[in-house]
Amino acid sequence: MSEELCTVRAVAAELDLHPKTVLRYIHEGKLPATRVGKSYRIRRSDLAQLVGMPLASERSAGRTTVTAVADVEDVTADEAMAAANVFSAAGMGRDKGSAPLHVSTTHYPAQRRLKVIVIGSPADAARMLQLIDVQIGNLR
Repeated sequence: MSEELCTVRAVAAELDLHPKTVLRYIHEGKLPATRVGKSYRIRRSDLAQLVGMPLASERSAGRTTVTAVADVEDVTADEAMAAANVFSAAGMGRDKGSAPLHVSTTHYPAQRRLKVIVIGSPADAARMLQLIDVQIGNLR
């Protein structure tokens, strides 16, 4: 029933900010806090709402990340640009609370090769690899 409370100093360390910046957020009303004596206590849920994502201590707990590299041969510059736009849009068009998905593309014109690097959860990386397969199939 009781929620974890953090000090201004702990919040500043978690967000990599100066404690005075955290106090300014409290005074401006951006970060709800309760005054206890001469100091403030911040609920962890209010802190998570301020940053809009899980905190560093919560992010690393039990998360599995996959890095996948796809090399696609015989791709023109125009095809590579079209594919890169699709992959970038798919990586960016995600829900706010979902796990991060990073997609990077590089085209090597001399070798006519497109390299796609995907970093994310196993399920997201698998879906992105399926999208790469479908998109490259549509180019052919």
